[in-house]
Amino acid sequence: MKIILVKEVESLGSEGDIVEVKPGFARNYLLPKKFAIEATKGNLGQIDQLKKKRMLREQKELERLQQVIDKVEGLTLEFERKAGEKGKLYGSVTNKEIAEAISERLGMRFDRKYLELEDHIKEVGKKEVPISLGKGQTAIVTVIVKAEGAEEATEEQEKEKKKGAREEKPTAEAPVDEAAPESETVTGDEIPVSEDENEDEVKEL
Repeated sequence: MKIILVKEVESLGSEGDIVEVKPGFARNYLLPKKFAIEATKGNLGQIDQLKKKRMLREQKELERLQQVIDKVEGLTLEFERKAGEKGKLYGSVTNKEIAEAISERLGMRFDRKYLELEDHIKEVGKKEVPISLGKGQTAIVTVIVKAEGAEEATEEQEKEKKKGAREEKPTAEAPVDEAAPESETVTGDEIPVSEDENEDEVKEL
């Protein structure tokens, strides 16, 4: 049975497309839900109008997607998970969790189907996750996974390192010049007098 789509239907087409489907699918679903109309001679005249409607809808959709891309591009998300010594997570960071984190940051619902992540993230580190919203709209989100308590442990190590450096630092002592003679303070009573000067004093007496 031939029908004309009046709304976009996934896997079938968009407004103005003429498609052929099983009669039961058309009569029980597409026609009652007003996703389509029968492809009669009278309805064929609506195709141009339906295609214009489709163009306007796609333009608005493209603008909306661009706004989302502008907000998502360059976004960095951080997660903390329990991990082993080699960085393997006890569990994983899933598409659903990433999508929920994006939704929270954007203040709007973000569907995980737009994430092009082949598998869940199962180790600590940084991973770039591609996003594709369709119609050529793509972006990259950076996901950083940290081991729980890793930051506190690093800070504690830094404190211990600084503390050890202070304890090992030698006390600076002023250098002593062994060659320099010790200075002596001489009073007026102890000024040395030459023998010639003593003789002159005797003569005057």
